[in-house]
Amino acid sequence: MEDEFIHKEKDMNKEKEETKETSTELSHNLKEEKNSENKHWMKQTNQNVLKQMWKEKRRGYGDHHLFHGDVTMSIALRCITVVITSYLTITCK
Repeated sequence: MEDEFIHKEKDMNKEKEETKETSTELSHNLKEEKNSENKHWMKQTNQNVLKQMWKEKRRGYGDHHLFHGDVTMSIALRCITVVITSYLTITCK
């Protein structure tokens, strides 16, 4: 009788451990998926904003001022990256 009880208890502990491992794995996978989606969203946002800024810059200054546009674009890229990274850091906590 006692052996049967001990055996059942061991089985229950084993099931609890397996459930805990599965839960941890699912949580980890979900977090990785969310990070991947956030990176993709940030990349798309950066590209869209930079394209729009480039169009505005070229419309305003013409093709002969492309160097100034490149400088503006690099500054804008850094600013946008900081803003989006800050937003993602806040929302992921």
